[in-house]
Amino acid sequence: MIRRVLILALVAAASFAAAQTLPSVHDTIIVTATTDAVPVTDVSAATTVIDGLELAQTGVVSIADALRWVPGATIIRSGGDGNVTSLFVRGTNSNQTLVLFDGIRLNSPFFGGYDWSLPLIAGIGRVEVARGPYSALYGGDAIGGVVNLVPVTAERDRVRVLAEAGGDAWRRADAEVALTGQGWDLLAAGSRRSGDGPLENDEFSTTTATAHLGLTLGRASRLGILVRSTDADTQIPFSGANLTPHRSTAGRETLLALPLHIGLSPTSRLDITASRVRRSLTFRDPDDAWGYVRSDTQADSNTLSTSLHVGAGKHRLVTGAEVRDDRVTDGSNFGANLDDRRITTRAAFVQDVWTISPRTELLT
Repeated sequence: MIRRVLILALVAAASFAAAQTLPSVHDTIIVTATTDAVPVTDVSAATTVIDGLELAQTGVVSIADALRWVPGATIIRSGGDGNVTSLFVRGTNSNQTLVLFDGIRLNSPFFGGYDWSLPLIAGIGRVEVARGPYSALYGGDAIGGVVNLVPVTAERDRVRVLAEAGGDAWRRADAEVALTGQGWDLLAAGSRRSGDGPLENDEFSTTTATAHLGLTLGRASRLGILVRSTDADTQIPFSGANLTPHRSTAGRETLLALPLHIGLSPTSRLDITASRVRRSLTFRDPDDAWGYVRSDTQADSNTLSTSLHVGAGKHRLVTGAEVRDDRVTDGSNFGANLDDRRITTRAAFVQDVWTISPRTELLT
């Protein structure tokens, strides 16, 4: 079946002349790793930003399809639609690119990478990609680069609905509702795609739902509630030269985040974000030569991060800390590999940006 249908780091708007055109930066909004906005002309990193609305207009369904347009990025899928999909940036391994959702880490603590068959474009406002080594800012996961998926926020009331169908049982349905009120805004989006390949046991389906509620607190403070859930089921028709009539995989990803931005003064603010990401992956094959084969992996991450931003004259000081608790349970019919294995990571940072002149800054 053939169809046509990244970080908290650096941001700009993108424009597509057609579905095959490369994104081009044309805006001045940039979000740095410390969540400070700076002009795009002040950023020396190689960045690509893809606008979510333009993605919807070009008919792209998954984020993986959009990343094929990014220079230096290669998307490889093992099999048909819905199968494991990996991103390679500038020749690095697939587990060396950090994936964020509104600044929240999505990489699995079990294998370090991310399965790009999961995220659909529903609820995505833009995709930010920073190419190159960012280990000093983000750790060893960011050797190849950083991809940040930024959710849509409701700026005005609107409703968008899309449905399509095609050959090979292809079905797609998207819906998005945005509501705004006095001191609050709500964005709810959902998407489902499904289809069938040319072989037996070749069906796939993915469902994504996103809800983003924002509450204005005073003049310069805001509390957000962000929920996103993705379910994917994929059948596997063969392995090598052997048919597998009942082999299948299923992936689940659920994110809950509570970002709080407190305006302390016109030049200072405090950011606090608490988040939880749950991931599960299952594999089933009742007809394997070794008998009924199964595997189950559960990987959960709980994170609390905070940063204080203070502007004083020509200096912009940012200090912050983060604590992340990762838990992994992995097992199969052959036994347990990991039983609620836990890793706790703590980090702190201080950064100062000194504006020496309109064209010169010193970062320490």
